[in-house]
Amino acid sequence: MNKKIFAALGIIVIISLLSGCLFSKEDRAKAEEAKKFAKRAVGPYLENKYGMENIEIKLAYADVAYSFNIPSAYTGNATVKCVFDGREFEVFVTRNRGIFDNYQYPDMVSAVEKHLKNIVGYPAYTNNVGVGGKHPEKFFSEDEYFDGDLDNYNIFADIYILIGESITAIKEISDKLFVFVKEIEEQTGDYAWSRTINAYFFNYTQETVPGLDVLQKEAKTSERDRIFSNNLLAHIYLTQKYYRPDIIFCDNSIDKSELLREWNKVLFEQVVEEADPYEFP
Repeated sequence: MNKKIFAALGIIVIISLLSGCLFSKEDRAKAEEAKKFAKRAVGPYLENKYGMENIEIKLAYADVAYSFNIPSAYTGNATVKCVFDGREFEVFVTRNRGIFDNYQYPDMVSAVEKHLKNIVGYPAYTNNVGVGGKHPEKFFSEDEYFDGDLDNYNIFADIYILIGESITAIKEISDKLFVFVKEIEEQTGDYAWSRTINAYFFNYTQETVPGLDVLQKEAKTSERDRIFSNNLLAHIYLTQKYYRPDIIFCDNSIDKSELLREWNKVLFEQVVEEADPYEFP
């Protein structure tokens, strides 16, 4: 294992050295100018968006384009690592596409986790939570200020739900989660928002659950190796109507036909809407 680590570190060092050798003097000057420009732009941007003053700048590095995983050119953009009120975050400064930051990203993830747990109504753990806007994932422009409203964001999450022996809860919760996923379709605008939820239902309770790491392992093993833990009752993949929600796994003790009633209702309405009107006098 140590040999592999040292080999990986060696590759990183070699690539870093190569990047200095591969780039011309003009390229390196372009990188320095990008970093200086980014540092100058960060203060006014953050003050205008958040009212921040006295930002601590820890580091700035130039954005690099790659060709076959080898550094090929500097893009003219740069990322600045900042600290404000004890929180470390990044600001991505571009020449032509504006400025983006991830300062509020932890707040957005917490809001998603809280919202999902409220929907579920049972003890639950969340994992792999992702929130995205109109721009690169985790980075948001000056006009994308998060005020607690989750409507105009892409949301992705795995949620491990502890239902104990309450099998009927799978049906109720999966319907609620489908409604949450489908709600995003009702939003208007020229951007296609998306929501995707992997819901894992376990027969653990809050008192018997072995921990998040075990839940993750059992869920991952079921997906990768199709070896299903005795504690995993169901795994349901939920997304908007463009892709059908999928029951990945369902224990034999559960009536599979009863699941995703809301989806079946939507599917029936869609079939009727698209059918020849003469078929339904």
